Amino acid sequence: DRLTYAGARDALLAGRRRPDACDRFVREVAAKRRHRDRGWVLTEQLVSLALDAHARRGQASRARDLAKATRTVVRPSALTACVLVKSYGRAAEREADVTRRRAWASDVEYAVDTCHAPDAALLNAAVDAYARCGDATSATRLVKTMRERYAVAPAARAYNAALKALVSKDPRGVFAFARTMRDDGVEATPVTNATLAHALARLKPRAALAALPALVPDGFRDDAEATSAATAAYTAVLGAFATRGDVDASYEVVKRMRSRRIPRNVYTFSELLRAAGAAPPRRRVATIRGLWRRMRVEGVSPNAVAYNVAIAALVGRGGD
Repeated sequence: DRLTYAGARDALLAGRRRPDACDRFVREVAAKRRHRDRGWVLTEQLVSLALDAHARRGQASRARDLAKATRTVVRPSALTACVLVKSYGRAAEREADVTRRRAWASDVEYAVDTCHAPDAALLNAAVDAYARCGDATSATRLVKTMRERYAVAPAARAYNAALKALVSKDPRGVFAFARTMRDDGVEATPVTNATLAHALARLKPRAALAALPALVPDGFRDDAEATSAATAAYTAVLGAFATRGDVDASYEVVKRMRSRRIPRNVYTFSELLRAAGAAPPRRRVATIRGLWRRMRVEGVSPNAVAYNVAIAALVGRGGD
């Protein structure tokens, strides 16, 4: 049977969970080793689907190799650059080596600089990638210069990514940049408010706890993104108390989450487990067991972070 354009597109969409298969498929079509109708050619949209399969898994090197392999057949534009930038950010997120993370940030900059006509999607993706690389300076600089340099107005997504990058580097700077966002006429989103809660929690956990009702107003359950942001905001405050070993305050956050019916996720439970590590030895083991059971009852699947935190909590802060 001859392969049609629609057939190729559907095959790539269905196979995105198998990036190697998508990669092979596109390379074979590009090399004309697959039968296809003469009425269509390999397009950048089709190549981008295979690139995205790699990007979702942080396989940046594989994505870059595929883009190079198809460059003579398909002329890349901002679409290809956008997916590559996404892959660089995901790859950096998986890197513990600071030098490698900086290298990926340099690749993000190169992808933007060498793109003939960067668009809003690419520039927003670049800010997000810088944030994943831990490069708050590049993230905030791109947002500030986006309008003047590229004639593209930064969207809430770009501001939110830059704000997230600032939380760990400069929590006070988060509030100044949020004011820049407001002055630029960009409306704050639930993600913005969750990031503000996180920054305030790093500085003044009690003040952050008091501010949560204002930062997470009622009605969040009507929107999936707002619900997720509500969980993130409360979990960030919980984490700040866990860092200080304040077990009682940690449980106060959970009590308020329950009263407002804010769902808990694996990171919420991980912070609770971390807080439990500060409890006296006799109370600690029973508390951790109870939290683990509760996590399973609520249908929350533990990940590597939860397991590692639970083990560390069982050992305790003093190694007793």
